[in-house]
Amino acid sequence: MGTEKIGPPATLMKANSRPEADLGTSQPERLDPEPIAAIALIWAPVMRSHRVTVEQMA
Repeated sequence: MGTEKIGPPATLMKANSRPEADLGTSQPERLDPEPIAAIALIWAPVMRSHRVTVEQMA
């Protein structure tokens, strides 16, 4: 799972599967908020147009 490089398409798919965990660069306590932040950044335009909040997504 952690063999491919993290790029734009991989980041979209790996945001749910903790990309920092695959890279081994993040502390364990930071594995939870970081993918949520990545999803929020990726889906910001969609959330604006559909009025969906991060709380509803999480």
